[in-house]
Amino acid sequence: MDCTREKVEIPEISARLRERVAVLADEPSSLIDRCYGEVLRIGEYADLSRSAREDVRDVIGLFVGRWCGSMLEQPSLTHADLEDFGVWVRRRVHQGISLNSILRALRRAIEQLWLAHLALVAHDRPLGDELLFVLSPYLLRFSESMNQLIERVFLDERFKDSRWRDELRCKLGDLLFDERRRSAVLQHRAWPRFRFDHALHGSRRRLRHGRAVGNHQGRPAAERYW
Repeated sequence: MDCTREKVEIPEISARLRERVAVLADEPSSLIDRCYGEVLRIGEYADLSRSAREDVRDVIGLFVGRWCGSMLEQPSLTHADLEDFGVWVRRRVHQGISLNSILRALRRAIEQLWLAHLALVAHDRPLGDELLFVLSPYLLRFSESMNQLIERVFLDERFKDSRWRDELRCKLGDLLFDERRRSAVLQHRAWPRFRFDHALHGSRRRLRHGRAVGNHQGRPAAERYW
């Protein structure tokens, strides 16, 4: 099923839990930094350029913002959000990041997101139960939706890249074949002329040789036979 069409139902949460989530939404920088630090521990992400790493941090901010926003009665994932995440996945593909590493990065970000929520209700048992029984199933569905999106976009981009390479390889092969065929045709056309020129050159050499012999004997070459 296409995850862009699958609607993830947002659960109803209490006003008290919504207030805690709003605090996290208003000051997300600490959570974003923790998610970013965990993602950079993945080898392929650690090797990215500085600008690419900044792009990773930006998309983590987008992810955290959309999660918190969904808790505050905003749509879970809009079409524009899906497009933004899709563009981000495509950039990772062209930077050589594997699908496994992208999914690991998502899992680490979700782990930090969950730990941040646990910290919000650390000393409040009722809110802790609500977080466990109401919010955690939604987080799992949200995570699964993101997993499907990443896998679909990644495989689609890899397929396009592979198809582009195949088409380029065919075009280069056609050009090479056409070049060899043109060379063969030119050689075939030049061969009769080469034989004629070679025969003419041989005749001229024999004629010059005969004249030289005749002159050497003091009379024209034709008179030696009379």
